[in-house]
Amino acid sequence: MLLLGFVEWMNSNSGALSVLTNGGMLIVWIVYAQLLLRSYRRRRRPRMAISSSSSKQEGGRIIACNLAANSIFVECIMLCLTYEDDQKRRRFLDESVMGETARDGPVGALKSGHSFDLGTIKDLIESSFGRAKDQNGHFLEGTKAIQVVVIGFYAENKMPFAAGRHFDIECEGEHMKLHTDSVFTDHWTSKRERYEACEWLKEYYGARRNRSED
Repeated sequence: MLLLGFVEWMNSNSGALSVLTNGGMLIVWIVYAQLLLRSYRRRRRPRMAISSSSSKQEGGRIIACNLAANSIFVECIMLCLTYEDDQKRRRFLDESVMGETARDGPVGALKSGHSFDLGTIKDLIESSFGRAKDQNGHFLEGTKAIQVVVIGFYAENKMPFAAGRHFDIECEGEHMKLHTDSVFTDHWTSKRERYEACEWLKEYYGARRNRSED
């Protein structure tokens, strides 16, 4: 009796049930399409992690890792020092001071999940900006922060992107400590930011050409 009543109810409300069923299927397909789109965008989005080793002093090493789904072609490494008067100086990294992994080729394809060692903060500063310590062996005063930036290409995008990490510097006589307020690596991936990364690349190639001419 109950089964018969249920069948009659379905027959009398078949139009509404059909609309609900079609609506439910539409929602399922929309969610599925969103997941596919999100996965596609994630595969096309460059992601890197730049961090310091467990040692936060001048001997701490800077490591860059590719967290993207595909390989990243690294073009160059840029360092930016910020001083207490908020003036900034920008230099491109001399590969001769990088860690053993980086010496084997920091510039080039970096596979997904792979990383390279940029070297110690002390060596990075001395290589790019001159002596990191004064004649008394103290780290030069007035240095407030350093930003390590990786510039490269990802997937078929013709414009470069950049990924960077900001570290505050605290100088204490013969020692220097690094501090950071964020665990995240900044990424320059918007159209405007990619144009900025392109200008950095032009500056890098110009500096390299000048060194070769010297």
